[in-house]
Amino acid sequence: MSANQAAEPARIGSWVKFYDHKFQDEEIVHLVEKSQANPTRNQIPPDSPFAQALLGAKPGETVSYSTPDGQAKVRILEVGRD
Repeated sequence: MSANQAAEPARIGSWVKFYDHKFQDEEIVHLVEKSQANPTRNQIPPDSPFAQALLGAKPGETVSYSTPDGQAKVRILEVGRD
């Protein structure tokens, strides 16, 4: 990954690798247009609370979002584009 990619904020079309504090696990999601959303393939639409938290985030940042069980937080590890 180049230095330019490391500083890129998450946006529609990005994939985001993150560390989930609750599950103590790393995962990757793709931020996609609403018409392309497919949660079983980790493709999330921009209007979801999780996507809203990720949009604009950069590697190294921790973001919070609301879930049915309360607040959750993840640390952004990498942001890239396919």
